[in-house]
Amino acid sequence: MDEVFADSEIIVIFMKYSLLSMFYIFIFIFNFVFIIRSTNVAFLRSDSNTSVACAIGIEHAMSAGQCQDNFFLLYGDACVVDSDALGTVKACGYFYNENAKVIVGPECYDETSHLSFLSYHWKIPLFSQSGKIWFGYNNTIYPTVIHTSFLNVVLYADSLMLFMNRFNLSSITFLGPKNEKDIHFKPLFEAVDRYFKVFYTNITTNIISIDESMLSYYNPRDIGLISFIKLIVIDTEFNDLNNVLQQMEIPTLYNHGYVFILLCSQYSSVCASKFNKFISDYSMLLLGPYFENYTNIDSLMRQYFRDSYNRLKGIEYLSAYISCYSSCVASKINTNLDGTSVANSMKGKQLNTLLGNYAFDQMPSILITQSFSQYNSQNNSFIDLILSKPISSNCKDNRCFSLLTMINFGNLNWQAR
Repeated sequence: MDEVFADSEIIVIFMKYSLLSMFYIFIFIFNFVFIIRSTNVAFLRSDSNTSVACAIGIEHAMSAGQCQDNFFLLYGDACVVDSDALGTVKACGYFYNENAKVIVGPECYDETSHLSFLSYHWKIPLFSQSGKIWFGYNNTIYPTVIHTSFLNVVLYADSLMLFMNRFNLSSITFLGPKNEKDIHFKPLFEAVDRYFKVFYTNITTNIISIDESMLSYYNPRDIGLISFIKLIVIDTEFNDLNNVLQQMEIPTLYNHGYVFILLCSQYSSVCASKFNKFISDYSMLLLGPYFENYTNIDSLMRQYFRDSYNRLKGIEYLSAYISCYSSCVASKINTNLDGTSVANSMKGKQLNTLLGNYAFDQMPSILITQSFSQYNSQNNSFIDLILSKPISSNCKDNRCFSLLTMINFGNLNWQAR
């Protein structure tokens, strides 16, 4: 009798474990089928809050019927200070283990370079949010990359060159913060200077990097700021730009005929929010991305992204939104998501989103107008003096656009000194 009960217990236990095993097998098969059939997108971010901007971009694209229904986001950190290639490793894991078919890259230039090569070998598209690598704008070497950064170093350089030609200037000094702690990010002024040295060899260039922790040791004459070069382009990414401008004796230089342009990675009113007085007193110009209705875009981003939104980094959030929206649109056009085919389909593509309308050139790269603006202290606003608008054209020297110039000096008292 005892043997019968023992046998019964064994059968019950076996059935329990068999059912449990079958359940896990079912879950595994379900997940496997889901992974294989869904469009898995690896979104790599240096700021975790931009994940919300990406998700909203996909939500808006789906609502507009511009996206496949089975779109699935895989989030991964990148550009981490104490890791050389965390984002790259994450992307490898998503591609090999979770069948990622699209990558939306991070902002840092080094990991974007890695992913540009990998996306080519993996034959999947990379939507690049890093615009500071001039050699990355090459659709022959990187045929699977779609550029969605609003900070296109080629456009910054061309806009400056346009300005210099306008006022017969043949030399330029770049001044910006020394960046030795974070290997992932290249300062904008260094990237623009490098482009000048490669493509504008007839222009005399000088570059000065300043360590803010040792600011008091810098003298403008000793570091070469005081020279025959009268055009000084200043990167605004200093921690305390006001102190730097004071230490560099900007008031004295201004009185001796120097001209100053501030490189901005944000919209003008955001970029200059902490140093309007310097801009006004010394007729400084701001060069940065231009939008006809940025106030409205900023308000909508605050509404859509809620607590995750940081106004001081609005351009980064807009880039994340557009990158993910674009990846959605691409999945609708090319269901097989072959990298080169996707990139080709985005050439000349127009996006009509709830955060504005945008177009791509033949790179493909998003086309963003830039503005040389000046602060008007009388009404606390910025007036656009020169607009450089990129128009899609044949590709040459890492660009697939030509610049259309719109000049409006109007009633403002500004001139090359």
